[in-house]
Amino acid sequence: MLGRSLGLTEQQLSHLTDDPLPEGVYTPAEAAIVRYALQLNAKGPPMQLALLFAEVGTLDEAFRYLDAAIEGRDPALVHLAVAPQWDYFRVDGRFNERLKSVGLFEAAQRAREHVFGKGPARRLR
Repeated sequence: MLGRSLGLTEQQLSHLTDDPLPEGVYTPAEAAIVRYALQLNAKGPPMQLALLFAEVGTLDEAFRYLDAAIEGRDPALVHLAVAPQWDYFRVDGRFNERLKSVGLFEAAQRAREHVFGKGPARRLR
């Protein structure tokens, strides 16, 4: 199993499939980079793990690590509202809950309106 070869914990493995990388999304080189990053960061900072697990499509696990980063008051949270690496999370309503919990929901809304324009279809929910 890929996860075991990456040195992931049993808890982390319970959230992954045999090959968590979505079919056809990555070139073989990109898939290797994501796998290598998971291997290197298996015990890394929650913010990095949140992003890596989102990258491989395991959002439940990604949100668990994002919650740990919020609880630990990770300084990188200041980028949560606007940084593109969080785009994987934006489609999930739980992300807006996290933005609200750290006081960044309004900033995210303003950034979205700046980029995409105003209007009800463009507003975060």
